[in-house]
Amino acid sequence: MHDLLQGSFSLIYVVISYILGVLILLKYFKFKTRDYIFVGLAWMGISNPWIGDAISFLMIIFIGSTLNPLIYFIVAYAIIPFFILCWLIAFTDLLYPNKQKLLLILYLIFTAIFEIHFFYLLYTDISSIGVFVGIFRIRWSLLMEIYFSLFILTAIISGILFAQVSIKSHNPEVSLKGKLILAAFISFTAAAVTEAFGHLDPLTVVLTRIILISSSIEFYLGFILPRRIRDFFLKEEKA
Repeated sequence: MHDLLQGSFSLIYVVISYILGVLILLKYFKFKTRDYIFVGLAWMGISNPWIGDAISFLMIIFIGSTLNPLIYFIVAYAIIPFFILCWLIAFTDLLYPNKQKLLLILYLIFTAIFEIHFFYLLYTDISSIGVFVGIFRIRWSLLMEIYFSLFILTAIISGILFAQVSIKSHNPEVSLKGKLILAAFISFTAAAVTEAFGHLDPLTVVLTRIILISSSIEFYLGFILPRRIRDFFLKEEKA
């Protein structure tokens, strides 16, 4: 039951995140602003740590086996730095254009160190990355926990900074966007931390995935702010 819930809810979360990410990306063709492409890719990628579970779940259903650990690690984790880079490009475009080059160079240096180390261990001693202790559960090495924590902190801190700047805007729409984006990053952080350090019984698995799904919806609503959502919340505030 535990594995069924974890696999199925991971699949649901990944599908929703990719759909919403694509919807954001497609806004580029309307507004011709590159940040829609980067943000769309970034939000698809933020669900990538769960894509291995989603693929393995489908494989179990259709062919009765799971992803090979090497393929699992590459698909789910090796390209996370790329998606965070997409977010940082959009983030610095909007908030720190003058510091963009420096910040991206520093990030790329860190990413290069991670990727070289990751692929070296992947092909020499894969257990030094992590060991599967269940179908969907991995016991990570301390080094990988540090790497992944730094990547997650980079995304979360920059996301919260972006949201706070928007919240302070005198434009009610921009402020509302900031509140929804802040809610998205808080939801994502709460779920990710619970999953990383909590005891994943069936109830916790369901709750964390529901919170992750809500974070994707909150981010989409915050970044795009559909008219109906805007009118609903702003009318509520005026009332």
